[in-house]
Parts: sequence; C-alpha cells; structure tokens
Amino acid sequence: MGINIKITDSEITDQAKFMNNMSINSVSDVDVEMNNVKIRDQAEILNNMTQDQFDEFIVQIKKQVKLLDKTDIEYTTIKDMLLDIQNKNCPAKDILRQYLPDLLTGTLGGIVSNIISNIIMR
Repeated sequence: MGINIKITDSEITDQAKFMNNMSINSVSDVDVEMNNVKIRDQAEILNNMTQDQFDEFIVQIKKQVKLLDKTDIEYTTIKDMLLDIQNKNCPAKDILRQYLPDLLTGTLGGIVSNIISNIIMR
C-alpha cells in the first residue's frame, strides 16, 4: 500500500501554505490527486520545488500535451502556458502559478497530479 493524497472540490486561499517543503520517501507508489481545486489570493502550493523538479515537471507536461486532442481546452491551456514560459520575460515558476488553477481541474488535474506524484518520489 502506497501513500495516497486526494484533494477534491477544495479552495486554498488567503495565505495558506500547502505541501511546501514536501518530500516523500516510500518504497511504494505515491499518488497525489487533485480535482477541482482552486488556489487564490496569496496561497502557496508546492512552493519549494527544486529547479530540477520544476524542469522535470515541464518536460512531462510537454510529453502529455502531445497526447491530447488539439481541440480540447486542456491542450490549449498547456500550449498557452508553454508559450508564455518561452516568450515572457518573467520566471517560469511565476507563469506556472498563474496557470495552476486551470491545471488542477478536469483531465489536467489527473495529469498534473500524476506528474507531481512521480517528481516528489525522486
């Protein structure tokens, strides 16, 4: 039996800090699932990902976007985020924070949760 973290239909608001400085050591699988999670105000989630973890997240997102139907809203959301990361003159983590509420809903919530689960395990 692995570690399972499931968050659904929730709001993380105000100055809440959630899953910051998180590391997990387990011989079993880790599953983080977030569906319909809204992050607003000054709330922080996974704020202290290392640069390597962040880079791996972007690599995995790029792989996943290739599997999505180009007419899906999820495809558009990811492509827009990746273009903003490539073209805007601000830190990629700041851009990811802007897109995080969209990334944690619907189909993308499952995709992002799986990627985060795998990265945290490393």
